[in-house]
Amino acid sequence: MSGDGKRSSWQAIAWVPAALVIVACALIAQSAAMASDELPMPLPPVIPPDSIFSDAQRAPASMAMVPPSNDHTTLLPEANTPRTHAPQIDPSNIDLAPGEVLLTDEPEEKLHHDVWVLPWIMGPDKPLRQMTYRKTFLPPGGNNLFGIVDVAIEAMVIPKHLLFGSPLVITPYFTFHWFEGNSPFPVPGTVYDVGLELAHVRPVTDRLSVDIAVAPSVFSDFVNAQSQPFRVVGRGVALYDITPTAKVALGATYLGRDDIKVLPIAGLLWRPARWEIDALFPKPRVAWNFDKPPLLDRFTRTRIAPWLGFSPVQQFWLYTAGELGGNTWAVREAGIDDRLTYFDLRLMLGIEQRATEGPRGRFEIGYVWDRKVSYLNGPSSLLHDTFMMRGEMAH
Repeated sequence: MSGDGKRSSWQAIAWVPAALVIVACALIAQSAAMASDELPMPLPPVIPPDSIFSDAQRAPASMAMVPPSNDHTTLLPEANTPRTHAPQIDPSNIDLAPGEVLLTDEPEEKLHHDVWVLPWIMGPDKPLRQMTYRKTFLPPGGNNLFGIVDVAIEAMVIPKHLLFGSPLVITPYFTFHWFEGNSPFPVPGTVYDVGLELAHVRPVTDRLSVDIAVAPSVFSDFVNAQSQPFRVVGRGVALYDITPTAKVALGATYLGRDDIKVLPIAGLLWRPARWEIDALFPKPRVAWNFDKPPLLDRFTRTRIAPWLGFSPVQQFWLYTAGELGGNTWAVREAGIDDRLTYFDLRLMLGIEQRATEGPRGRFEIGYVWDRKVSYLNGPSSLLHDTFMMRGEMAH
């Protein structure tokens, strides 16, 4: 009972380090920008939320594969170019329903007054570029009723000063993992990931760039402090343009898990018109940019909910992807310190909404198989297959 009480106390204050890390990074970066007498330097566009890693492997938004370029205004798909480059909308061609308000080309400062975020802290011209909330649900499956609920909170901070001519992307993150159902043997009810990622994409030549990231992190139930809860994970990837729309990626990612220490990163990233094809290990992905149905197009061009600040320029993508799930955490169970590892493979189908500003998100469903849970110095067990759902909102 004393152990359960101690764990409950840790869980009750688990939000504190996440909040402190996010707020501290935002305030430090904002203070540095305000302290300068120079005109603010234009910041690179927000990096899209997709990643070559799964979120379960510790992949915040900044871990995206960014194309090598010496012009930082071209790092993103067309949907993420500045709003001033968005197609103009002719109000005379739009029929508004009662209560609907047309999105106009108001100045950026005025537009963000309607957005629920704090405009003096976060925005396209502020160091705090993006906040992301992600939830993943794996219901218990079969006789081994073992399910997982993951909730991740991330912030993306890009200081205005460049590092060796390229932006440094700072991403504090905090993830909760709740274990549900009846496991084959006792496991903690909750484990956590907390850390700070530093990512840097640097062009080397006109065709070659390098993508480097390190993330000092703690993976633990916040009860066991003896079994190496601290790990520095990261990656190094070289990207080479073979054509204007295709590049080759080669590198590795260090996970430091008990079951997988290092994974290679290798493959081809191809961007033909309306397609994104990542024939890439460890996370292959194929996405297609489809035309919006008329009703959906009308919704995205008007502000039905003005306080959400929907963008008039949006893209919608259908995609399928595969990924490796799981992690290793330092835990204490029945008074014994050990390391718990969960492993699975996932195949997903999803839809993603991209926008120049305001909310962005995605939703996906998938199949999860080859599931296994094990202790480093204890039992292990295979688990039945299940399905998954994941939703993500970024602003």
